[in-house]
Amino acid sequence: MPQVARPIKPELDDDHFIFLTAFYDLSTCRSIGSDMVGDIPYTAMLEWLKYWNIGVEESQYYLGIIPKLDRVFLDHLLRKREETLDKASKGKGGGGLKRHQPISGKARKSRR
Repeated sequence: MPQVARPIKPELDDDHFIFLTAFYDLSTCRSIGSDMVGDIPYTAMLEWLKYWNIGVEESQYYLGIIPKLDRVFLDHLLRKREETLDKASKGKGGGGLKRHQPISGKARKSRR
């Protein structure tokens, strides 16, 4: 049986762990709609940096890293959503998200 490569979970040192902490803290500030998840707001990042008394020079580093982490996360969510929609449209998804379909005239009248 061939060996399957398993992903390696990188160990984070304290210098890098703080970025993950910032990302998780700031994820609570994003807007979430019925069918979308927004970016972490720039103003929320500034407030987080101010709260933790992170200086201007170091803040620039955070403001470069956190949006990149956020983009990777949002791209992952988008891929998962598209996979769910594809499965649902093929009849394999069960109770997953379904693509919007307009209501036909007959079905619309029966809803009244």
